[in-house]
Formats: sequence, structure tokens, C-alpha cells
Amino acid sequence: MKNRIQETRRLLKEQYSNSREQYYERSLLFRYFISIDYPYKQTNYNAVLLDNKHLRKSIRKFYKDDIRMWFFIEKHTDPSSNHYGGYHRHLLIEDASDQRYKEPTGGMTTFMTNIDPAMTFTMKFRDELPDKSKMSLLAKAIRDLNQKVPNGYTGTDIQLNVDSMGGVEKRIDYCTKQISHRRTETPVVDLSNSDLDPRPFIEMENDLQHPRYEVALT
Repeated sequence: MKNRIQETRRLLKEQYSNSREQYYERSLLFRYFISIDYPYKQTNYNAVLLDNKHLRKSIRKFYKDDIRMWFFIEKHTDPSSNHYGGYHRHLLIEDASDQRYKEPTGGMTTFMTNIDPAMTFTMKFRDELPDKSKMSLLAKAIRDLNQKVPNGYTGTDIQLNVDSMGGVEKRIDYCTKQISHRRTETPVVDLSNSDLDPRPFIEMENDLQHPRYEVALT
């Protein structure tokens, strides 16, 4: 029996797996998992889409690198939360290229100096920057270059995708848990701002309306 959740997860994992196996282009490796909250209760879905668009553009401009990412939009489900019913976001994102860390942009150098001057010396001597430093830099870029992101670290949580803990596949399962069997629900996967081929997902939606599919309702 097929349903929207299972099919979406299958398509996402399939696209990620295929991208990992590319030989003529840079293979895709989602290094980080990011959760971003709003400083207020955000209930406007279209506004979230616009915020994702700006966030994507700001990250790529900051690193001057075609960093790929997938966006997921979820609702707060805790009735005791002030943000209950409002949206928050998750991202799967790859790291900047090795060459970019060897030749950092002016913005990267400035931010690294603000975070920890030792980071700039690490780059100067072409040593590898630790993951912790990379995540601090990415978090600062997200917070400082996007007005809709809270200033505190609690509003921008960045974690490594660790294979021993399920890796990207487990993240995909987590990010798609709110997908509804009803097409009228606002989409969880932001296809408009994600580096995804949208055609299989459009075909899935068309097929799910066809009688040959049995959609689980519970």
C-alpha cells in the first residue's frame, strides 16, 4: 500500500542516493542538519517560502559557492508553546567546497575574526578547519544575514549528520513526519527553494489521485 509519506521519503532518498553517485559533477553530501525557529509565531506559509528563498541566496552569496540544500517546513505541535500552530524550518545542507575554505571570501574572514581570530590563522596556513568552527561560521552567517532568524544560538541549531546515528536517511524520516495524506495540507517539502528535481513529486501527486493507488488514511 502506497501513501504520500512513504512515497515522498522514497523519492527524497532516491534523489540523494543518485546525487551521491555522480561521477562528472560534485557528488552531494549533506554535512549538516539545521533547525531554525522564528522569534515569533509565524503562521503565513507563503512568508516562510520567501524567507527560505532569502536564506538560500544569503548563504550562497556569503560563501560565493553553489551550496546545495533541501528545505522542510513544519508546524509547532506543542499546545503549551507560544508558537503552537506556527511554522519552523529544517534544512539539510552540504558544506562549502574545500577550495572555498582555502580561499575564504572577505565576509568569511570578517565573521571568522569576530568568532575566533584563531580561525583566520588556520585558514591562512591552509590547515583544515574543525567542524565545530565551520558550524559556528555557518550559524553566524544564517543569523546575521537573515532578519527573520533569532539572534540566539537556540534559534539556530546545527548538527552533524552522523552515519552511525542514521545519517541523512534518518533526517529525511524526521523532516517528513508531518506530511499529510490529504493534498490540501501545506507542503512540508519546499520544492521551490530546494535543490531537488520536482518532477517526480508532481508525478506522485498526480498518481495519488488515481484509483490505482491506495492511500492510507490512518
